Amino acid sequence: MFDIQKTIDSYENGILTSTETVFRLVCGASDADIVELMKLIPSELLPFLKDYVEKYEPGKMVSVGGAPEVPHESIVKLKNWFDVNE
Repeated sequence: MFDIQKTIDSYENGILTSTETVFRLVCGASDADIVELMKLIPSELLPFLKDYVEKYEPGKMVSVGGAPEVPHESIVKLKNWFDVNE
């Protein structure tokens, strides 16, 4: 099971960049985790997350390392979250 807090801890400890953290959070969070994700994500990452969600294009390669496919449902839910909460 994906651990949102562990990913955030890795970012806060300098192990992950903001871009990698956002990508991992979007890919790893299930639909049920979106609310938890938005509660836990550090405020300085919100602009990166919003930018990623707004510019997301299905099928577009975002990593040369064989990154997993981003769940489209998560993108939709995140877009809705930003629409409601901004």
